[in-house]
Amino acid sequence: MEKIINTLKKVKVRYYVAALLVIIAVVGIAIFKPSYSVPTSLLDDQVLDGLTLTDISLTEDDGVTTYQATVTATENKTVNYIEIVLKDTEKDQAITLIGYVGKTLANGETSIIKASTDADVIHSTEVTYTVK
Repeated sequence: MEKIINTLKKVKVRYYVAALLVIIAVVGIAIFKPSYSVPTSLLDDQVLDGLTLTDISLTEDDGVTTYQATVTATENKTVNYIEIVLKDTEKDQAITLIGYVGKTLANGETSIIKASTDADVIHSTEVTYTVK
């Protein structure tokens, strides 16, 4: 034990301070991870041509943003994909995501679409959809 104490006495104070600052930074990042509030208008249910989109979510994790929605047919409808354009009016940018369905949905049938991007779309202010 005495050997450990003598070794610790030899280490300069600045190393203790540096180690403490690193620990504080790591704990701070873990506890206070930035979170973003997505405008609710982006998450509102959507009625498209023969389809409804519900349970819409836009989440970010480690720099990747994922869009997910449940697509429900309100009539028999062939859907290859749904083009989702997320716009950030402040940055004057638009990012297009593709939600793949790839089949004919019978009236009332559902499908989950999911699309991800590493672009900064979590701050989007507008969304438009096109059924293809």
